[in-house]
Amino acid sequence: MNSMYRFLLKYGNIIALLFAVLVIIKFVVDFTLGLRAKSYDFGTDLVPVKNEINFFNFTLYLAIFLIGFAIVVWLLVEAFNLLMNLKGSYKFLVSFVLIIIIYFIFYNSASTTEGGRMAELMADPVYNLTPTYSKHISAGLWTTFVMFILSIVAFVGSELISMFK
Repeated sequence: MNSMYRFLLKYGNIIALLFAVLVIIKFVVDFTLGLRAKSYDFGTDLVPVKNEINFFNFTLYLAIFLIGFAIVVWLLVEAFNLLMNLKGSYKFLVSFVLIIIIYFIFYNSASTTEGGRMAELMADPVYNLTPTYSKHISAGLWTTFVMFILSIVAFVGSELISMFK
């Protein structure tokens, strides 16, 4: 297990990059051969016949699977690192809980009134925007804004502290 860890640590990035390049090459080859098989060229408008085009679906599903797999592995590795070093990850855990609390404060205080542009979006069936989604969007935007302001305050504060040392 330790030798595999060292191998992946040393060559993992290049293996992932080569695998991604292979998937891209397969996609391009499938797309090119599929266009030729259907007697289309690269300048053809494919929107009217989009339901007939399925020759690169496997590669598309493969890319989606790989993205999902990478996210799951990343989350598992980070969870493992957090559990292995609880003392070192204390600041991260406190910050994460603080962000969740701020998000839920903004979520619970978000308004579901339908007015202006939001009323247009909620009425449009294409967007399928419900009041709950609207509250999540509002909470996410406000949380991002507050985190941005807090990061600027932290940056200025740390610079001021280091300036007076």
